[in-house]
Amino acid sequence: MGEKPHYWAFLSYSHRDRRFGSWLHRALETYRVPKSLVGGDVPARLHPVFRDREELAASSDLGDRLVEAIESSRNLVVICSPAAAKSKWTNEEIIAFKKAHGDTHIFAAIVDGEPHASGMPGREAEECFPPALRFKIDDDGNITDIPAEPIAADFRPQGDGRKLAKLKLIAGMLGVPLDGLVQRDQQRRNKRLVWLSAASILGMAITTFLAIAAIQARDEARFQREEANGLVQFMLTDLRDKLEPVGRLDTLDVVGERALAYYEKQDLKDLSPDELGQRAAALNLVGEMANLQGDLDGALVAFREAARTTAEQLERFPDDPQRYFDHSQSSFWVGYTAWQRGDNETARRHFNDYLAAAERMVEFDPDNDSWALELASAHVNLGVLDQEEEKHGEATKSFAASENILLRLGANEAKDRDLGFTLAQTYAWAASSLLTSGDVAGALEKRRAEFALYEALYDADQKDFQPLGSRLFAGTEIAALLLMSGKLAESDQQLRTMQPVASQLLAHDPTNTLWQEFAASFYNQQAETALAMGRLPQARAANGRAIALCRSLRETDSSVENWHTTCLAQALSHAALIARRSGNQDQFTQAAERFRREFASAGIRDKFWVIKGSVMIDLAASDPPDRASLLSRIATHDKQSDPRLAALRTFVEEGRDDADGYPVGRMIGR
Repeated sequence: MGEKPHYWAFLSYSHRDRRFGSWLHRALETYRVPKSLVGGDVPARLHPVFRDREELAASSDLGDRLVEAIESSRNLVVICSPAAAKSKWTNEEIIAFKKAHGDTHIFAAIVDGEPHASGMPGREAEECFPPALRFKIDDDGNITDIPAEPIAADFRPQGDGRKLAKLKLIAGMLGVPLDGLVQRDQQRRNKRLVWLSAASILGMAITTFLAIAAIQARDEARFQREEANGLVQFMLTDLRDKLEPVGRLDTLDVVGERALAYYEKQDLKDLSPDELGQRAAALNLVGEMANLQGDLDGALVAFREAARTTAEQLERFPDDPQRYFDHSQSSFWVGYTAWQRGDNETARRHFNDYLAAAERMVEFDPDNDSWALELASAHVNLGVLDQEEEKHGEATKSFAASENILLRLGANEAKDRDLGFTLAQTYAWAASSLLTSGDVAGALEKRRAEFALYEALYDADQKDFQPLGSRLFAGTEIAALLLMSGKLAESDQQLRTMQPVASQLLAHDPTNTLWQEFAASFYNQQAETALAMGRLPQARAANGRAIALCRSLRETDSSVENWHTTCLAQALSHAALIARRSGNQDQFTQAAERFRREFASAGIRDKFWVIKGSVMIDLAASDPPDRASLLSRIATHDKQSDPRLAALRTFVEEGRDDADGYPVGRMIGR
C-alpha cells in the first residue's frame, strides 16, 4: 500500500447541517494564508480538508476508509448543533479521532443550539456538543465523566458571526495569532466591498476570474476552478442573502447569465463529485432567482442543467442516498416550473421521479428525518396534480400520507422551519381538496391550522418574509371561505388584519412575482367581500389594485396560466359587477365585453374562474338570462360541489341565494 493521504482537517457533521458543511469545506480549502505567515508548518492553503460525503462516496469499505481518513487528519472540526449532538456517527468520529490523536487539535464550529445546555434544566434539547466532545474518553474509547473543553468558534449571528468564526477556526488549526488573519481579512473585505458596488463590476469580476482559471497549468487550473465555483456560489448565496431583503435580486441577473455560460462549457465527466455538487447547487439557485423574477424560460434552462448534473452524480454513486437527495431537488424544480405553465404531464413525470428518489432515500435510512420530510413533500406534489385533474380520492390519500409523516416528525410543534412549512402546505392543499368536495367547514379548519403554523414560524425581529407572505395567502383564503359561508362581517374583519401585510410585502420587493400573486389574490378577495357588503368605493379601489397586479404578472410571463385564468379573470369579472351595482350601465357593458373577449378562446373559457365570472356577469345583465345556457355552462366544470358553483346553480334555477351560503344575490345587486 502507498502512503496514506494527509488532510489538514476532518470535517464531521450531521446530515441536517450539510449545507453549512459544504460552505465551511469550501471556505477552508479556498482560504489563502497571508504570505507573511507562510513558512515552516504553516502552508499557503489548508488543502485538502476531508468531507466524508464527498471523499467516501466511491468507497467500497466505508469503515476502513473513514478510520484511515481520521488517522490521516491533523485536526478535527465538528459542526455543532442539536442535530449533531444526537448524531451517532458524529459522536463515533470524535471518539475515533481522540483514540488516534488524543484530545488536542479538536475544534467545535457552533452553528445552532447552545454548548453544555444538557446541564441546564429545561434547555436540554438545545445541547449542540456531542457527548464525546463534552467529555474525555478512556484508553478503550469509552466516554468518561471527565469534562473536556474543546476550542470553539461560534458561527451563530449572536456569537462571532461567520467571518470572525472562520478566522478563529483557521488560526487555531494553523497555530498562528488571530490578529494577523483578521487584519489581512479586513484588507481583503475592503477590496471586496469596492468590487461589489455594481452589477456590471460583478459580471466583469466573474469573467476575469473564469478567464484566469482557463489559462492556468493543469494542477493550478484545478484549484482555480474550485475558486471560481466558490466565487459563483458566494454571489448566489451570501450575496443573494444580502440583496434579497432590500429587493435587489435584479442586480444578480448578470451573475446568473455568466454562471450559466461558464457551466455550459464544462464536461460533466471531467468534474469531481464535489464540483458536481457545487455545479448543481449553483444552477438551482440561478433557476430559483429567475423563477422569482418571472423568467420561467431562464429558470427552466438552469433547472434542466442542474438535473443533468445530479443525474451524473447518481450514475456514479447509485448507492449514496445523498445523490438521490440532490437529484430529487433538481427533479422537483423542473416539475414545478412545468406545473406553473399548466404542463401537468411533464410535471407528473418529474414529480414521480422526486417521489421515487425520496422512497429510495428512506429505504437507505428509515430513521433519517430529513429523508422522511422529502417523502412527505413528494406526496404533496402529486396530490396537487391529482386535485387539479379531479382525482379527488388519490389527492386525499396523498395529502393524508404527507400529514401522517409530518405529524410523526413533530411538525405541528413548529420548532423546525422546514417541517413546519411542509405541514402548512399540506394543510393548504388538503383545504383546497375539501373545498372542491363542498366541505367548507373542513376546509376552513385546515386553513386556520395552516395560518397558525405560519404565525408560529414568523419572526418579526429577523424580518423573515417567507412566512409573512404565506400568512397573507392563507389569511386571504380564510376570508374567502367565510364569505362562502355567508359570514360577510367576519370575512371583512379577516381582510382588515391582512391589509398591512399585503402593503409590506409589495413595498419590500415589488419585483417578487410570488408576493405580487399573493397580493393580487388579497385585493381580489377584498373587492369581492366589499362588493357583497355594498361598499362600492372600497371594492373599486381594491379591484383597481388587483387588475394592475394581474396585468403586471401577465406582462412578466404570459405562459403562466394561473396569472390569467385565476388572477385576471377574477379581477375583470369584479370590475363588471362593480360597475353594474354602481348603476353605470355603459361601464358595465364595456367591462363585460372586455371580459368575454379576454377569455373567449378554447380551453380558457372552461376554467373555474372564467365560468364563475361569465355566469355572474350574465346574471347581472338587465336582459333576462338564458337559464338553460347558464346551467349548461356551469355543468361543463367538474367542480360541481364547490360552494360557489353550487350557489350559482341554485340562483339560476330558483332565483334565490342559499341560506348562509355564497351571496350571489348581493354580488349582482339583487
